[in-house]
Amino acid sequence: MSIYNTHNEVTLLGPIIKDIHIIEPKGMMIATLTIATNELKKNKDGKYEETSDYLQCKLFGKMANNIVTMCGKGSVVFIKGKIRNNNYTNKDGKKVYGNDIWVSEFKIITGKKANVRPEGVSLVDDKSFDDTSLPF
Repeated sequence: MSIYNTHNEVTLLGPIIKDIHIIEPKGMMIATLTIATNELKKNKDGKYEETSDYLQCKLFGKMANNIVTMCGKGSVVFIKGKIRNNNYTNKDGKKVYGNDIWVSEFKIITGKKANVRPEGVSLVDDKSFDDTSLPF
């Protein structure tokens, strides 16, 4: 047990840049998608350059089904979740280190068709939502 308070929460806003990968081990759907995020950074010459990060996100169960149904490559989504380690040993015996975002909530900014925003769509995984922390 840690004596320090810790917090692991990530929010992302960006387009899905590849087709969503789906697997269904043991009957539960898992959707893996990659979100691109951009930022401007000043280089050594004082000029601004745009840099991009590509972040792998995983959705499980009902949320996985919902995002596959309503989104695809090019859809812009707002993602909320946690960073989880994805470390493994590859077939050559080398340790591979990585991170995934395990999504707890997502909102669709634009759906499968360009400039289409489903009205009132906000999807929260019922299992991870804890209403005891609400102020009302």
